Amino acid sequence: PALQVSPPKQEGKLPDHLNVSEAKRAVEIPPGDTLLGLRDRAILELLYGSGIRLRELTGLTVDRIELDGGVVRVLGKGNKERVVPIGRSAKKALQSYLNRRKELIASDIPEEDRRCVFLNRSGRPLSASGVQHRVRRFLAEATGGRRLGPHTLRHTFATHLLDAGAD
Repeated sequence: PALQVSPPKQEGKLPDHLNVSEAKRAVEIPPGDTLLGLRDRAILELLYGSGIRLRELTGLTVDRIELDGGVVRVLGKGNKERVVPIGRSAKKALQSYLNRRKELIASDIPEEDRRCVFLNRSGRPLSASGVQHRVRRFLAEATGGRRLGPHTLRHTFATHLLDAGAD
């Protein structure tokens, strides 16, 4: 009979996340006076301020951003579309980047690539590994060398919402 009794569940370890000051430091690291700095700041603000996944961020196209409504429409797991609200800081950072984004687009870039929000210095869509590399570097600098990645910002977003009283 004892074989049919389940043991009590062990408490799971909380995933790595940043405290509020580390998150603030991280999003302020990219310089706000260069185009690539504006891009990187928009990436960090969007990951932290909305909790979207890395692949959702890299797949984001210009036509899926509704700054007036404060939302982005992302394609998530299983190719399902989600409407995700973004905060004021993410909205401001995204607007600053979008105002100058056209400077990255060269005439030989295919139309499909031009629709992607986040572009590399050659005007091509920024890859997931490119975003991951940058985010890891900024998070390491903000946290004193901890090895963290983009998913940490998703956990940080959720943790800070719960700490602030969200359901």
